[in-house]
Amino acid sequence: MIVRDFVLQNKVVIKNQDMEAWLTLFPPPEGEEYTYGDIESLLKHYGLTGDGVNISKVHAMIKKKIYNRSVLVAQGIPQVDGTDGCYEYSFETEHSTKPKIREDGSVDYSSVNMISCVQAGDIIAVYHPAIPGKAGQNVKGKPLMPRPARELRPYNCMKVSYDERTMTYRALREGRVELSKAAIKIIEVHELTKDIDNTFGDITFNGDIIIHGDVKPGVTITATRTVTVDGVLEGSCVVAGSDVLIKGGVVGDDTSRISAGGNVTADYVQYSTIEANGDVTANTFMGSKIMAKGMIRAGGRIGAIIGGNAYGMCGIETVFAGNDANVRTVLRCGIKENMVQEKLKLERQLKESEERTRARLDEEAELDRRIRLGTASDLEKKRKQELTKEKIENSTYVKETERKIRELADLFERAANPKIVANDEVFENTVIMIDEQQFVVDAPRRQVEFLKDDNGLLRSRRIVVWE
Repeated sequence: MIVRDFVLQNKVVIKNQDMEAWLTLFPPPEGEEYTYGDIESLLKHYGLTGDGVNISKVHAMIKKKIYNRSVLVAQGIPQVDGTDGCYEYSFETEHSTKPKIREDGSVDYSSVNMISCVQAGDIIAVYHPAIPGKAGQNVKGKPLMPRPARELRPYNCMKVSYDERTMTYRALREGRVELSKAAIKIIEVHELTKDIDNTFGDITFNGDIIIHGDVKPGVTITATRTVTVDGVLEGSCVVAGSDVLIKGGVVGDDTSRISAGGNVTADYVQYSTIEANGDVTANTFMGSKIMAKGMIRAGGRIGAIIGGNAYGMCGIETVFAGNDANVRTVLRCGIKENMVQEKLKLERQLKESEERTRARLDEEAELDRRIRLGTASDLEKKRKQELTKEKIENSTYVKETERKIRELADLFERAANPKIVANDEVFENTVIMIDEQQFVVDAPRRQVEFLKDDNGLLRSRRIVVWE
């Protein structure tokens, strides 16, 4: 038997966060041989347990007298993390807003779709339950616990059925699928399959409207959600709570108007007015008044803004601005002074309302005391009722005012560093405005952007356009 001190002179190296153990045996004294018990004692000295040790390798090292060479004799068992539960959807949960480019370089907005429609009985989602993980251990026998698998909450359903056995969601009616963090529902869609003219009268719908044709002059379309027109909007009006997509284009002798709670996208816009809480995008804008709280983009390789007035709070991007006839074209971005004043006014009104609330609370407390003591007059009791009503109304007003202030603050943050970019040419008589600063282009400029410098002053600079 080899003495213990000599056995301990052999080398054990533990690597890779205690997941591997390498053994190096040195030749024993002449006439001596190792036994498995010797090596087992050595491994235990380093904290290695029998579970992870490859006993056959250790025996082979002893039998074949493998000396002065490092051999992997123990490996840990890695943990296997659990797999979270997930939903598999059979509809587009995120619609691509990136349209195709035509051969002439313009953008084909007819390739864009904003909504996913389903039929009654269609499967719209299937839930796949979480798969538990498996524990592991390192070469020293320490347990390695897996990341626990997380189940997702089932959706609240509206016009949607749920089968607990198959974990399947099905549409109970035809319409558009709307998905949020907590709910899945079918929203009614009003779909018209031909051109619309004033013989139809105005169209109002609580949901989405899809028109597979043109909208002729004199029609007003109002939807609480999206409006999609496959053809041309001509001399008509659209009011939408969300996005508007006009795949043909918008044209009108200052008679076409669009107001959208989201983005507006069209093939072209001519002599029309658009107001949007989001972005406004088209191939060309001509002689139009565009107001967007997001960006204005004249897309493709031939995008142009010619004439009219375009105000994109967060910025404007175009290929051409104005034209060689020097038509006056106004491009503006940034924050208008009246918007700053509006925010200050709202903040002042909010402060006054909060002060009134504090005064009413003191008065209400005194009236409550009198009512409890039985000394309150009928007039005071009536006043207490009026105060309760005022408190509810004031609370509603405060919440709405706070919401408006937050929205303006968010807009100001997004429009903090706006710029106007012309990737090809800005023509003479184009007016550039950022916040309240103005610059009139007196000679054509190529590949230029206008922005504020570090001192907040309007400046222009050349840009690099990658082909």
